[in-house]
Amino acid sequence: MSNLTIEELKKIRDDAHIAAYAAHDAAAAAYAAADAAYDAALADVVIKEGQAATMISMDRVYSTRDGIPVRMLCVDGPSKNYPVIGIMEGSDHPQSWGANGKYDQRTHTSEYDLIEVKPKIVIERWFNVVQSPDYGLYIEQYSTKDAAIAARQVHGDTIITKAIPFVWREP
Repeated sequence: MSNLTIEELKKIRDDAHIAAYAAHDAAAAAYAAADAAYDAALADVVIKEGQAATMISMDRVYSTRDGIPVRMLCVDGPSKNYPVIGIMEGSDHPQSWGANGKYDQRTHTSEYDLIEVKPKIVIERWFNVVQSPDYGLYIEQYSTKDAAIAARQVHGDTIITKAIPFVWREP
């Protein structure tokens, strides 16, 4: 049993949550920055006349920039400037885009530009909050619950073991 008061334990728990959420927020910000860089690069692609390669592919999943899912029909449609054809969710008629996914080649960005939907990745990390007489309060991170529990048995001064899921999309 710990010699700490309930208030001290709550403070330690809250500090551990703050540290874990800060790590999560930093990871989320890094992935958001990578997504923004990807979107900017996609918007700046210039399709040259006669260029055969397209950026939009039938083997990927797309939505519009504002999140409307798009069912792709083809990437080699009859229009030279707008060869990508798909149907936005909730619509009854096909829509076309440039080979680079732009809805309107004359504008920088549009809410209807195609954006690749990356699968969500969820990784769960386990944290032990430890109060050590030698090192003070610190946090240990583990990839599995078993590893965290095994470490907890080694460090008898572990206060709490908690799982925190980290969710992001591949950049």
